[in-house]
Amino acid sequence: MHAYVIFTLIEATNVITWNSIISGFAQWDLCEEATFLFRELLLIGIEPSYVTLAGILPPARVANLQHGKEFHCYIARREEFQGCLLIWNALIEMYARSGKGPVARRLFDSLDKRDAVTYTSMVAGYGMQGDVKIAIKVFEEMIRSEIKPDHMVMIAILSACNHSGLVAQGQSLFEVHAKHLWNNS
Repeated sequence: MHAYVIFTLIEATNVITWNSIISGFAQWDLCEEATFLFRELLLIGIEPSYVTLAGILPPARVANLQHGKEFHCYIARREEFQGCLLIWNALIEMYARSGKGPVARRLFDSLDKRDAVTYTSMVAGYGMQGDVKIAIKVFEEMIRSEIKPDHMVMIAILSACNHSGLVAQGQSLFEVHAKHLWNNS
């Protein structure tokens, strides 16, 4: 809260100072406060950047998914954010980890370009919801798309397999794909 007091004393704020305070609140899981600050930013006429949105989306699912849906609507209406994979990855992560797999999948399918983060968000989300078979299918889709698995997606798929009792399948996936991890290091 001391940061907010200091923030209010700044006479000339800009998107960078707003990003700092909003992301600080979001990182401390003070999502209601971060959302309030985002709305205040809009009210005073400062345009949020992709950094603002990427920082506030993943924690939005914790406090209230409705806030995340509001951010999604804002992003969908703004042309400048349409091609920003960072923001769309954050949206996918928000929905996937909130148990809204079908919404996350629709966003995932709508993307022209995907990266390891996009796939990891889907794998982790399905894994967290106990949909390990779908998580494995997404992982295999990633491999077919010639995106090499990194340590994050391997942790996500192994965790999903472990929590679902599919330890042997997780071990098999690791043995087949772990070579990419060491070749990329």
